Amino acid sequence: MRSKSILLLLAMLAGSIGIAWGPATVASACSCAISTAAENADRAVLVAEGVVGTVDAPADPTSSTDPTVFTVDLERVWKGEAAKTIEVTTPNNSASCGLDNVTEGMRIILFATHTDVMGEPIEGWGSILCDGTGPVDETVTAELTAALGEPRAPAPDAQVDPAPQGGGEDGGGMPGGGEWLAFGLGALGVVGLAAVGIVLITMRRRAR
Repeated sequence: MRSKSILLLLAMLAGSIGIAWGPATVASACSCAISTAAENADRAVLVAEGVVGTVDAPADPTSSTDPTVFTVDLERVWKGEAAKTIEVTTPNNSASCGLDNVTEGMRIILFATHTDVMGEPIEGWGSILCDGTGPVDETVTAELTAALGEPRAPAPDAQVDPAPQGGGEDGGGMPGGGEWLAFGLGALGVVGLAAVGIVLITMRRRAR
């Protein structure tokens, strides 16, 4: 009976360590809430129309979140400030909400932010399926114009800072939500290990 208790405690400890130190991943399937173009624009930092240039996808991705980077030659902007040509980062697979259907020469309406698929700050522009980015649609452009006014030409490259620094709000590189979660779970695993040690010592003393 005592040996079964010990095995159970060890199994619980192994599980807690696995949770604490296992890598954080996004869901295996992307699910986006239905939003209007105006709602997508409200959440975006940049809303623009342009033509996709180069598409640099990983040749041998190890995860569906490995980044694909594509350029966009902007033609008109409804919201935000950006250079005429920008780079946009997205996961390489739609399973992780990546824009894997973007191809060279495609004309798109871009809803972009300065965050990745996990909501963590990045340098440059990022966009995912749930942001609303997709092929140009006259209904969408009309809704954007009604909500934001007439679009304008993008700024010359020299007048725009390409991206804020990633990290915390002060740019000091404070850990994001995922890092804090890993730290907390790691601490929980250490506490669990200490508790198991105390229980084992107590059981040995009683057995004497």
